[in-house]
Amino acid sequence: MLRSLDGTSEDFTYLSPLDFYNPNLTEFAQKPLEFLVDLLTYVPSALYDFLAQTPELVRSLQEPLAQARRRPTLANLIECVKPVIDAVGAAREFPFPLAYLPSGLFDNASLERYLRHNIDRRGMTNDFRVLYRLRQVELYIVAMNLDTAERVVFGHDEDTSVTISEAVQASTALPGFYKPARLKGVDYVDGGVRRTANIDVAIEHGAELVICYNPFRPFHNRVVRRFVPEKGRYEIEGRPLASQGMLTVLNQVLRTLLHSRLQLGIQQYQDDPSFQGDIILLEPGETDLAFFKMAPLNLWAGRSAGAHGYLSVTQAIEAHYEMIRQILQTYGVLMTRKEVREGLERLLRNEPSEGPEDVLLPGRGWPLGSRSRRRATPPRPERPSGARDRRGTTPALGSGLAALRTPRPRFGTSPLASSRDYRAGAGAGGGPRRRGRVGAAAISRAGRPRGRDVRPSARA
Repeated sequence: MLRSLDGTSEDFTYLSPLDFYNPNLTEFAQKPLEFLVDLLTYVPSALYDFLAQTPELVRSLQEPLAQARRRPTLANLIECVKPVIDAVGAAREFPFPLAYLPSGLFDNASLERYLRHNIDRRGMTNDFRVLYRLRQVELYIVAMNLDTAERVVFGHDEDTSVTISEAVQASTALPGFYKPARLKGVDYVDGGVRRTANIDVAIEHGAELVICYNPFRPFHNRVVRRFVPEKGRYEIEGRPLASQGMLTVLNQVLRTLLHSRLQLGIQQYQDDPSFQGDIILLEPGETDLAFFKMAPLNLWAGRSAGAHGYLSVTQAIEAHYEMIRQILQTYGVLMTRKEVREGLERLLRNEPSEGPEDVLLPGRGWPLGSRSRRRATPPRPERPSGARDRRGTTPALGSGLAALRTPRPRFGTSPLASSRDYRAGAGAGGGPRRRGRVGAAAISRAGRPRGRDVRPSARA
């Protein structure tokens, strides 16, 4: 996908800026015309509607007028005016300009056409059910029905009314930026409006290992405020976010909302005794200024964003390599420190022969390792030393982790299984988490019973 940004990919065609920024020309041309027509015809239409209601208006005025003649008070006069005002107001709504704004700046139907073309070009299926039948791949894509505000899950055993490319169009219809995706008469917007990450969809469909990457983490701005008695006021060292403009403030607020909702969603599974899977959450460092300033909808920054994201994740994995390796090994995913370091060193050296996409897509599979063909589950790694149970939690020695252990049943089964919950607020050095650490990651784990066969993970 990164190579598709410059046209060097052999699997995908060139993703042009017009495919990504396809102007919503229809609404930009149609909405102003509708406003002008409604504005020019408002007075004649309102007068016509008023006259059409005259017989009913006369009947409704008879009693208030008779009451006003008998007792000509201000209250009775107001009662006489009320039916007239109601008739004028109900006749025709005044055309308010904001009601005629386009529903989005761009139209992501071009992204659907791009994806559908490349799916057909590669000879792949664009149907959820066929994909599952041929490859046993469980693909789930989430959007929101704009009219009902309900979440819609597309998949082979969920909603199959649209194709895979249309589901992507619905799921990427970011409100305001893209207009709602109207598919078969239903308007869809980005599924993140309902939930930051739809982890529950994967878990409900049998996924036991969920790896979630959240680039939208709030920025911890280093600002020191101290009172100067001689001047009788506070002085600020650093640059507050509020002084950097409205866009910066909105960026911080949006990241905070998304991050807090994600944390609440993960906490739900940490406290759920029926959940025995593993959730690995990776996030940038809270002082990562490059990620904070990076515009997520800037197509031209896609390559640099991919490289920086790879660097951030790899540093987090390197800082907590042993813990993550043990988690992945439980599911038959093999990862070696050599593979992690090789990609990281290539990025840090900035070798001219290899761009970011060469590190991300080296042509030999997943750079962090490969999934074992064996279905048997390796022995579960032992609990890190220095950890206590939930009643007396202490960080694992020298790792920056908090290991929690409590017995939990497996979805109502009678035997109690030992489950764990690892959290890593990972600084680059692997020590206890502190504010301002670069390369921070949040990693959560809840263990599952030993000796259990690994089911294919659902993808959402």
